[in-house]
Amino acid sequence: MTVIVLRSAGGMAQEFIADRYAAIRGSHRQGGQGDVFKAVDLDSGKEVAVKVIPGTKDAVNAIFFTRETDALARLDHPNVARLLDKGFDAQRGDYYIVLEWIPDSLTEWLAALGEPPGWDDLCETIGLPLSSALAHAHANGVLHRDIKPTNVLWDGHGPLLADFGISKIKNQVAAPGDATVVDHASTPYAPPEKVTKAAANRDVHGLAATLVRCLVPYELRNYADISRALSDDVDGIDVPEQVMDLLKRCLSNDPSNRPKDGQVLDLELRKLHSNRSRKWRAQTEMAVNLTTKARTQLLKARADSIPERSIETL
Repeated sequence: MTVIVLRSAGGMAQEFIADRYAAIRGSHRQGGQGDVFKAVDLDSGKEVAVKVIPGTKDAVNAIFFTRETDALARLDHPNVARLLDKGFDAQRGDYYIVLEWIPDSLTEWLAALGEPPGWDDLCETIGLPLSSALAHAHANGVLHRDIKPTNVLWDGHGPLLADFGISKIKNQVAAPGDATVVDHASTPYAPPEKVTKAAANRDVHGLAATLVRCLVPYELRNYADISRALSDDVDGIDVPEQVMDLLKRCLSNDPSNRPKDGQVLDLELRKLHSNRSRKWRAQTEMAVNLTTKARTQLLKARADSIPERSIETL
């Protein structure tokens, strides 16, 4: 990619996009379809992420740009990366996509933990927010097609589904070069079957594989690593039986065994988590015998309630 120097500051070359976004030196990262870097929006003064896709004669790059911007324009969810601006910089000859600047991905979040989280914490912090985001995407006809840890950002509070470069709008007629775009999906997060049509359950596989990666201390480099994680061996994940059943169905080589889309997966995951939370609360209940003094004090504080029940909120 050719760097165009539009201005200079203090004798140092300064790179700009669309004469509006000033790149911050040293922040460039190579992405799947182009460079991503941190920049300052000269209009607002805010820091943003700018993704630059070379505007070559190869039609595939135009497809990457159109797919990602079309998909993000359809979505409005707290756990989906937000599109701020897009366009084509004629002077550079590059497409650009502007998003909120989020420095970390799920990979950095995992590294900071030091060891894999337990299932319940992972489900609440990562699993449910992402399944909700995927349900939203599928409900709006958007198939991501490349869900993996590096395509999930971490903003310090929760995960954001990002990088829709090879996404597809469901029921949209396939564009020339579509098969080439899908080839960019990452094994083993993409399922093994050959792509014959737009199938939402491919995203289900990707999300489940991403959750499994969070539960093991090793990289998932191939399908054998997924089988290893789902096995009873010492390297296998430690999750409740019902959770293991769901993950195995999501990661089945037979697409018909998987939940059909993100909405179904989200419902199943929420039901499992709710049942486990209810069971945990029931196990932590204990009998309390109140002294006369304690009972009198509770009655004064809450005259309209039963003291033994009031203790539940203390």
